[in-house]
Amino acid sequence: MKNLNLRSSNFINYIFGKYVSREEQLALDLEGKEREIEGDWQKYIMNYGNLHEKHGIAEWVVWAEEMPNYILDKQKSFSVPNWLDLDQEETISLSSTPDGIKSDFSCILEVKCSMGGKSCYKDLPKDKLPQIYGQQMVLNSWLESQKNKERVEKTHLINWTPNHTKIWECKRNEEFENYLKKYLEIYSWALLNEKDDELKKPIEQFKGEIEKSISLIYEAKVCV
Repeated sequence: MKNLNLRSSNFINYIFGKYVSREEQLALDLEGKEREIEGDWQKYIMNYGNLHEKHGIAEWVVWAEEMPNYILDKQKSFSVPNWLDLDQEETISLSSTPDGIKSDFSCILEVKCSMGGKSCYKDLPKDKLPQIYGQQMVLNSWLESQKNKERVEKTHLINWTPNHTKIWECKRNEEFENYLKKYLEIYSWALLNEKDDELKKPIEQFKGEIEKSISLIYEAKVCV
């Protein structure tokens, strides 16, 4: 195993074992395998989201009156190699592929087509936060590595359905980023050492402030 990559879309599993336990995720990563999506409903939701991501982007464009970069077939994977700065052959990288980014890199766009287009989230689900703030963390580390003075300040989570759309703004929360880094480091060392002992220990609950970083900034319904 050399230069294994951890994706921000999977931070929820690396850190919390939300959809697959951390031990099982570790075993998959060590074997270079992806977890198969089970059940027709889960496959439908994934395919629905991929198909309608463009509609979420389009609604943001109309609302914001600007065109973002790195969207649809021009999406870019941003990578931070050897994020632990290890002086050894085997290393771990972090990467993220946002659904779009403002031209000045100040804002990330992430589209979620909830419930297969049946309904929007009532509130922003907390299980989206590792990806949201993980993307900000990875992008800012990448910008710094490129000697770029611009920084990601927020994410716009676009929750699109055919008849109802919401956009939440999630401002950068460095305290939560540090929380993520702590457990990503634990997972990274478990990969490097090929041992899951540390992953069996309970996760400490984040004790910082998160709600003040998040606000609903747009909502539109289509009358049918």
